[in-house]
Amino acid sequence: MNQAPVSCIPTNTKMSKSKKVIDEAKEIQNPELDLADKGVSSFEEMPGLFNMSNITRLTLSHNKIQVVPPGLANLVNLEILNLFNNLVEELPTSLSSMPKLRILNVGMNRLGSLPRGFGAFPVLEVLDLTYNNIDETMLPGNFFMMVMNVDGTRPDEDYKEKCIFEGETEERCIFEGETEERCIFEGETQERCIFEGRPRRDVYLRERPRRDICSLSVETLRALYLGDNDFEYIPPEIGQLKNLQILVLRENDLVELPKEVGELARLRELHIQGNRLTLLPPEIGNLDLVSNKSVLKMENNFWVTPITDQLQVGVSHVVDFIRTETYRILYSRLMSTKSPPPEKYLDKSKKLSRISARQS
Repeated sequence: MNQAPVSCIPTNTKMSKSKKVIDEAKEIQNPELDLADKGVSSFEEMPGLFNMSNITRLTLSHNKIQVVPPGLANLVNLEILNLFNNLVEELPTSLSSMPKLRILNVGMNRLGSLPRGFGAFPVLEVLDLTYNNIDETMLPGNFFMMVMNVDGTRPDEDYKEKCIFEGETEERCIFEGETEERCIFEGETQERCIFEGRPRRDVYLRERPRRDICSLSVETLRALYLGDNDFEYIPPEIGQLKNLQILVLRENDLVELPKEVGELARLRELHIQGNRLTLLPPEIGNLDLVSNKSVLKMENNFWVTPITDQLQVGVSHVVDFIRTETYRILYSRLMSTKSPPPEKYLDKSKKLSRISARQS
């Protein structure tokens, strides 16, 4: 029986789909590139993408991308990057150097860690890490340090800078050493700023304001989505995200919240449902979470009976209750006993994010 010859030339349907979109965008200089649901599995299927420096929005959601190359950072004007629902297991360090990136969505992927320096985004406002495999042990040291220096630069994770201030005045700044820089301010009281791990800079500055030397935090992050991950604890450094308005921690394994969440004065949405929480720190009562424009979701936890009783009436009653001295006493007593946390009750072994991209 004669059979039609089998072609050895691969079909480039996926590449042709993405290439067509890219070519059209180039032709009309469209700054927004939508490649959602195009069956793309590699950036190699998107030739010429990294040369499109005019792009401000790149949508790559609902594809099968496994590797995000460092070259993506060449898109220096990119403001919005959407990689939702792919097969990404790790991100390049270069992403955090993108100067204009405001919104990053890498939800529903296979992320089990974050790269060093991931908190160093210059202007990031929205970070979505929903439905991955991340827990508190996998966060880089600067994750909650999404801040800017007053001159627009950023604290550098690679140099492990430390700033220690004592007092309020300064007259002199001296840097010394090849691998260590020491900055000493002297005035009415002593101020000391220590930088470690940088090459030597021969600098002598007089009467320079200290905030130009060391960072004055200007937080940029407004929304942080960490739902459907594996967090048992949230580091207290979260209190440094002073402009945070939305914090989503639902469907994790949280056994407690840090009191520093209560320092997020602008927070208007807090989602903590589906965890292993039994108590709320009284400091949460400092937040405005019961107004018409606020959201507090806290069902499906293991609350102590007094909180459960108030929750049956409504979340506003819970907030009122945790503001009372009665609750503060209860909280202090129960925290001092350190009872074992509730057992994990969610089986996450079959989560899509647990499946390796190589098995998909």
